[in-house]
Formats: sequence, structure tokens, C-alpha cells
Amino acid sequence: MTITRDAIQTLLTLARNEIFRISFIKKDGSIRHLVGRKGVTKGVKGVGNKVTANHSNYITVFGMKEGFRTVNLDTVFEVKIDGFVYTVA
Repeated sequence: MTITRDAIQTLLTLARNEIFRISFIKKDGSIRHLVGRKGVTKGVKGVGNKVTANHSNYITVFGMKEGFRTVNLDTVFEVKIDGFVYTVA
């Protein structure tokens, strides 16, 4: 299924406690596949994230192996949730 970049954030917000895989291009140009979920509050200190507070095209994802990671929505090219693969147009 093909979705727009604007729909990614809505899709991930609706799947708040679901585990998903998101594929994106990192700053150095390499491809990254991250398995994680949104809505994790354990370990949060309440100081906020400077990157996501100042830029609306970034989201914070809790990676199952790495901990909290920030993902640039402009570089996402695929999201897999509940067995459905969404390709970004």
C-alpha cells in the first residue's frame, strides 16, 4: 500500500502501542531498519527532546534493541505495521 509522507505520522500515532518496523535513510546516506514502538514512557525523565520540539518532521521511536531514537520523517521510505507494508510515495 502506498501512502504519503504526511500520513506516516498519523499512522504511527494510531499504532501507539504496536510494534512496527520503519525503514529510512540516515544522515550519512546508509539505510536503517528500526524495529520499535511509540508511546513508551518508562525511562523518560521529562526534560523533553530538543530535536522533536523544534522540528515537526522528526519523531521519537523506542527501538527494541537501542532505546530511544529520533527519525526524520522526510527520509522514511517504508513502514510495516500488523503485517501491512506501507511504501512512501
